Amino acid sequence: MTTKHPDGLAVDWVGGNLYWSDNILNTIEVSRLNGTHRKVLLRGVKEPRALQLYPAKGYLFYTDWGQGAHIGRMGMDGSMHRHIINESIGNVQAVR
Repeated sequence: MTTKHPDGLAVDWVGGNLYWSDNILNTIEVSRLNGTHRKVLLRGVKEPRALQLYPAKGYLFYTDWGQGAHIGRMGMDGSMHRHIINESIGNVQAVR
């Protein structure tokens, strides 16, 4: 699979992984820093944008600014996906 439009980018300096969102493929993906072991963690994200990692807790936070905009959280392995904020959100673009 080829990356179409990478947008958000985050580096896991602890585990040596690279995370990115692709708003053409509507995915959040991960690979090793050298590009090996690529894996799609989440499919069907309408407009994925920013990513932020919390390696000590194993969390990946992301924004989706499409229809039904929200801020989501999942494990850095793609597990435990859930929306954490989904009300009164406008054009969610970045997590800082």
